[in-house]
Amino acid sequence: MAYPHIIRAAPDGVIRKVLGDFANQYAKHLAEFDGAARYVVDKAPSNYRFLGLISLMFPEARIIYCRRSPMDIGLSCFQANFVKGQPLSFSLDGFAEKLKSHAACIEFWQQASCAMKRWSRRQKRKPGG
Repeated sequence: MAYPHIIRAAPDGVIRKVLGDFANQYAKHLAEFDGAARYVVDKAPSNYRFLGLISLMFPEARIIYCRRSPMDIGLSCFQANFVKGQPLSFSLDGFAEKLKSHAACIEFWQQASCAMKRWSRRQKRKPGG
């Protein structure tokens, strides 16, 4: 069984313990940057895979999921000169595969009824704006 489906199969007490440990480690990591910060924005491209876990680890957190046009994402990725860590920006097949896995993961978290507090859709730009 693969992630994230294995989450449903694990005993509840184990999941709560592991997620609590992860939350504490992440909070300590963030405190190294600015222990007094009231808000944190973590916009790592792969965070979508962990939306449900993030909502469980930090139940008071507001999660803003912004969807962009696949064409905008593709253009941005292919224009960026990633040294490593973003294989989707090196081939159209890799990019298409990533979009499919992204859609499947988001669908999973929506069906799992995770507490995504707010969904936001990127507004279309006006020509010349």
